[in-house]
Amino acid sequence: AITESLKALKEAKVKVINVDSKVKETKYVEAFIGSDNDKAGELLAEETMKRFPNGGKVAILESQAQNSVVSRITSYESGLTKAEKGFEVVERKDAGGDQESAKAAALEMLANHGDIDVFICGNDEMAFGVQSAVNEKNVTGIKIFSIDGSPTIKAELLNPESSITATVAQAPITMGKTTFSVLESIVEGKEFESESTEPVYLVTEENVDVYGTD
Repeated sequence: AITESLKALKEAKVKVINVDSKVKETKYVEAFIGSDNDKAGELLAEETMKRFPNGGKVAILESQAQNSVVSRITSYESGLTKAEKGFEVVERKDAGGDQESAKAAALEMLANHGDIDVFICGNDEMAFGVQSAVNEKNVTGIKIFSIDGSPTIKAELLNPESSITATVAQAPITMGKTTFSVLESIVEGKEFESESTEPVYLVTEENVDVYGTD
């Protein structure tokens, strides 16, 4: 649906700046500004290896329709190959980035596998879905990692009853400033970068106070 809209805007000579989640048909946009999703996946892989030095069982919730999530998960799996002790992806499901779908998927995965060590979620919404499933089944000892770093997920890191223990935070303020800079350049007819990636940061219960929960 979005492709047809972008095509119509292009034909009408309306310039579009793509922010955050990258569209598939980039030929219809002037510029893309987003987070370094490859780095986000790498950071979660590093945290997984740190928390589970002897390897473990991994369950993945992804969304093939979202380019950003695809990049995050692909990079995560690539990073995990560097582990000295092996990790096994016991199951993966496409939850579409949605909380309720993620809960349903996680409930099924928990039923299929009683030894999952960590859930890797492509965004915070799916992480909350997994947490809901874990609560419903009264499962303990499982870790939930996500990417986005929303205020609600960062607050959850401070909850000792939560299984959510790590998220990779984006830099929305920096992203907004870059977007405005590109917009100015387009209006003034100046050169600009067609693609810009902003830094991301691993946030856990150990450093969430530094980044805040707002």
